[in-house]
Amino acid sequence: MCCVLFSDIDGTLLDAEYSIDVVLPKIYALKCPLIFCTTKTHAEIEYYRKICNVHDPFIVENGSAIYIPDGYFPFFDELFDYVRDECDECEGEVSVEVRDGYIVLELSADAGTDRYMHMRRVLKEISHEAGVEIRGFGDMSVRELADVSGLSVELAALAKCREYSESFLIVSSSSVAMSSGEDDS
Repeated sequence: MCCVLFSDIDGTLLDAEYSIDVVLPKIYALKCPLIFCTTKTHAEIEYYRKICNVHDPFIVENGSAIYIPDGYFPFFDELFDYVRDECDECEGEVSVEVRDGYIVLELSADAGTDRYMHMRRVLKEISHEAGVEIRGFGDMSVRELADVSGLSVELAALAKCREYSESFLIVSSSSVAMSSGEDDS
């Protein structure tokens, strides 16, 4: 039987204590690829791939990019050229490149820009317009992120290595944002 297992990490493979020891042997017994599909960053996924001894492709930051180990698919050289040529016609929404031993398909909008900084700017604009104060991962120190998230300092540092998306906390909401917008007088 041939299968492919797609899985998030938090709340699925990891238990409340961030342990993977219970489920991993069962997955290995299936002898099928384990594709991480998660909100986590590339840096975080590399950490989990190492401790889990997983060498399969993975999807980061809510589907923003797919990382395929170079040479993973024997037919991929021809497919890579085809996909790259097709992506050239996607008007900047998709990019394909070889980077750090991976074929990386970036699926986020505004391919070719610094997506993370673009996302931070847009998020700040939206929060300002909505009258909602937010604090993004990029605004926090590693120690602060560890404190608010419950992650270890090591994992908090990896969580800050964002490339495409920004996780955030709502700090406060103004009464303007909370009202219907009508004058009560």
